[in-house]
Amino acid sequence: MASNKEHHFVPKFSLRRFASDPAGKYIGLYNIKNGIRLYKAPIRKQARVKNYYGTSGEVEKALSVIEGFAANLINTIITSKTIPSIKSQDYLHLLHFVLFQERRTQGAEATTNDNLTQLHQASYAKFGQVAPENKIPISEILLTALDGINVCNHLQFQLLLNETSIPFISSDHPVVMYNQLMETLNLHTASGWASKGLQVFYPISPTMVLMWSDPYVYRSGGKYIREVIRTSNESDICQLNALQYLNCHEQIFFNADFKPKYLDDLINRYNSIKRNAKPQVTTFGSFSLVHGIGHKIGLNLSFNKLNKYGKEFRPHGRLVYLRHPDLERERARRD
Repeated sequence: MASNKEHHFVPKFSLRRFASDPAGKYIGLYNIKNGIRLYKAPIRKQARVKNYYGTSGEVEKALSVIEGFAANLINTIITSKTIPSIKSQDYLHLLHFVLFQERRTQGAEATTNDNLTQLHQASYAKFGQVAPENKIPISEILLTALDGINVCNHLQFQLLLNETSIPFISSDHPVVMYNQLMETLNLHTASGWASKGLQVFYPISPTMVLMWSDPYVYRSGGKYIREVIRTSNESDICQLNALQYLNCHEQIFFNADFKPKYLDDLINRYNSIKRNAKPQVTTFGSFSLVHGIGHKIGLNLSFNKLNKYGKEFRPHGRLVYLRHPDLERERARRD
């Protein structure tokens, strides 16, 4: 039987971690599109669209299974302040959830289709034609999440603990992908899962962020490798919150400790960057490449720096740089 229900593209269990009340029913939010801010918005009504994944209920059912595993794992991470080994089944379940979370939102849908539109317009313009409208449904976009599982190796996985008075915020597109290496080299933002220099930040509570980074170009956590990193540097928190603000589709979410001043600072500093960001198309002869919206903020985290190899890396005329030969072989296999 066809369903007719609201589908959450950010799970309620994730939003409850940022609740503004002890019962976990309400959350603070700021809507960038209309400028509305609420400090007691019902969580059950956030980040949802009627029949977003279709009316069959199959996609929603599959996602609920993934969410069930993730909810338990994230609860364990928060209570224990530890993370699963990257060789464990728990880690694989968590990674599946993050891959799908990055692909399942309205922000992912909009970005994918904006990029497609830009590419079609550039291609058709070469022949003096107008590109037809074409939109990929979210159910098909979700399928691309499965491709990521084969290229997520060779990443360092860590937990960041926030020891400042400024809480982490979340958003309606909470998995942020960044590339400080390419930003340093003034190249286009390469933030695919196989990219050299990739950094991924996913806040799971006001005091914790899950992080993935390229260990071949970054030193994350100091001289010695650590699974858990602590920061008391407010600049770190403000930068990661800025990435949530810039990465969101329409809304950011926060708890009661996120003061109005912190929100005002985000809006005043980053609103024009958010508003003016658009996909870019680079043409090489008959070939066109779309660069998705990559918000550059001059990321400079106290615990994550370019290592010797990152500092020495120089681009050599390629469109895409992969972080490990294994990923080059995977690309060759797919081609």
